[in-house]
Amino acid sequence: MWLGPEDLVAVLQPIAPEVSTALEAVQPRGAVGLDAIDPEELESLVERIGPDVFEKAWRGSEKVRQDTMRQEIVAAATGNVIEELRDGYAVVTPVDTEHEGWGRIEVRAGATDGLPLAVRGEPWARGAVLSYDLRWIPQDQADAYAEVVSRSRRRERQTARDLVEELATVLVTAVSGVAVDDDGFLVSLGEDAAEV
Repeated sequence: MWLGPEDLVAVLQPIAPEVSTALEAVQPRGAVGLDAIDPEELESLVERIGPDVFEKAWRGSEKVRQDTMRQEIVAAATGNVIEELRDGYAVVTPVDTEHEGWGRIEVRAGATDGLPLAVRGEPWARGAVLSYDLRWIPQDQADAYAEVVSRSRRRERQTARDLVEELATVLVTAVSGVAVDDDGFLVSLGEDAAEV
């Protein structure tokens, strides 16, 4: 079931009173992409995926970045405006209003055609399918996947995880949907989880 931005805010507000729509493009703060990765972690990544795969991904990313810059320059020189095409939207809420540096939870809504194997056989999975993707967005993107973190960062991650689970439970109930994790496995939420 599709919920518009205001409807999604209303559904999530009892759990996250500070939730709001995020319809404007947000420019990231600080380093992004490969620049945000610690050099040692970058070396480890190259070792895991191989230099050829890394090089191909980097070149593809760099081509997109350069093409975008060219389009922006041409648009500025000709007085044209680059139109944004949107196929979804997002709402955001702070992880904890008392800890400003703890980042936010983002809920992205949109159509998808990349369904996990666990739900592809369902009758509702034929045709257009809507998805709601819940993510913790830390203040510093490098913290998202760091393997060694401080006690404070562990509390932040735990708080974010708990909030994501609460929001997902409310959302799945509101849209009569199912939840899957990042690996595509079905997830049991709320009362169903307690019964298992």
